[in-house]
This record gives sequence, C-alpha cells and structure tokens, in this order.
Amino acid sequence: MALPAIPLAIAATAQAVSAGVQAYDASKNATYAAKVADYNAKVDIANAQQQAMNAQANIAKERVQNEAYLSSQRAAYAASGILSDSGSPLMVQATTAARMETNIQQQWMTAQQQEATGYAAAEQAVAQGKAQAEAYHLQGMADIFKGVGSIALAFAGAPASTGSLASVQAAGDLSGTSAFTPMMSNLITTIN
Repeated sequence: MALPAIPLAIAATAQAVSAGVQAYDASKNATYAAKVADYNAKVDIANAQQQAMNAQANIAKERVQNEAYLSSQRAAYAASGILSDSGSPLMVQATTAARMETNIQQQWMTAQQQEATGYAAAEQAVAQGKAQAEAYHLQGMADIFKGVGSIALAFAGAPASTGSLASVQAAGDLSGTSAFTPMMSNLITTIN
C-alpha cells in the first residue's frame, strides 16, 4: 500500500515547486516594477531640473535684451534732444521696464509650476511603483498559499481541479470527508 503515497508525494512536491516558482516570479516582477518606477522618477526629476535651468537661461537672456532695448531707447531720446531722465521719457522708460520685468516674473512662475509638476510626477511614479511591487508581493504570497492549499487537498484525497480552491469546496468534492476541517475551509476562503 506504499505505492499510492509515492504519486501523492510527487504531486505535492510538484505543487510546492510550482507555487515557489510562481512566488519567485512575482518577487522578480515586484523588483522590476520598483526599479522602473525609480528610473521614471529620476527622468521626471531630471526633466524638472532641466526646465528650471532653461527658464533661468531664458530669463537671463531676456534681461540682457531688455537692457539693450532700454539703452537704445535712452539713446534715441538723447539723439532727439529730449533728456531721458526727466518728465515723460522717464515715465515711459519706467513703465517699459516694469512691463518687461513683469513678463520675466511670469516666465519664472510658469517655470516653477512646470518644475513642481515634474517633481510631483516623480513622486507619483515612485508611489505607483511601490504599489505595483506590493501587488506582486501579495500575488506571490497568494501563490504560496494556493500551493499549500492544493497540497493539503491532495493529502486529503481530493481530486485535482483546474478551478480555484473555493470552487472545489463549493462543488462538494470534499463534503463528507473526515480530512476536511473548518480550518482548511478558512484557509481556502482566505486564499481565494
């Protein structure tokens, strides 16, 4: 009578190995998801930093251009015989300079908003990667528990099933067997 125990042990071992392989694959997927999320976050951060540097360079360039324009405006006033530091010409220059600076400040605000958006995208990518990795870890644990449940069913004498453990229980395959206990029922319900 030792013969039926050998196929049962082989089947149980195969189920255990299968569950272990599935759990290992889930763990690899979790590690990969976390690495991808970290890489994407680094790209988002680099893009945000590049946007900030571009904005600073553009603002510096615009300030130089504005200064050149104001200088040529002062020169034009002087060439026409109007003093650039008195009355209306001074007000025109002050208003022009204020408008130019307002445009520069608006560019800076826009650049800061884009930079903040980049950093927020990086944080979101990391959070998403962690959530995905956690889901893969949970899948791995579920695979292990499913394998343990399958092994328990195999030792209990239940026929092999392609459905879930809960469907095996629902079909009544184990009803009336003394090997089926409430603890196994709770394990099966937890797995599925």
